[in-house]
Amino acid sequence: DTVLATERAAPSDVYGSGPLLLSDIPDNIREKGGDQGVVLGIDEAGRGPVLGPMTYGCAFWHPSSSDIPSDFNDSKQLSAEKRASLFQTIRTSKNIGFVLRVLHASEISRNMLRRSPYNLNAMSHDAAMEMIRAVLNAGVRIDTAYVDTVGIPEAYQRKLERAFE
Repeated sequence: DTVLATERAAPSDVYGSGPLLLSDIPDNIREKGGDQGVVLGIDEAGRGPVLGPMTYGCAFWHPSSSDIPSDFNDSKQLSAEKRASLFQTIRTSKNIGFVLRVLHASEISRNMLRRSPYNLNAMSHDAAMEMIRAVLNAGVRIDTAYVDTVGIPEAYQRKLERAFE
């Protein structure tokens, strides 16, 4: 039988993991790759299965880049205007790389409803580690990482340190 486009599942009913997208590695990072690692920051946005997907964003840049704003922060600490301005900077800078990981509502629900539940904090930790691995697997060395804390900060830091020793 042929399935008509009007009969397709809604995007929130996607099976499996949501996408992980890695930008091209900025030239200045490739050129300076051996001398010093990048600075990397990760933050999330969204309310999960109640209101849609959880979206995790990561920006990374070489510390010698002169066009990097110094006022990045947890997105909830910034005004909508400041977030838009920083997004525009990331989007237009040739010196900032990025990673995006989307956890669809269906992915979150399936994981939380498993026989052995996989909670949202653990999914968040794993999404952050996936993004860090994507940057490392692209041949980029990381010197400093700022990660929006989910759960107990000290426990999360130890988990990240163990994963990337």
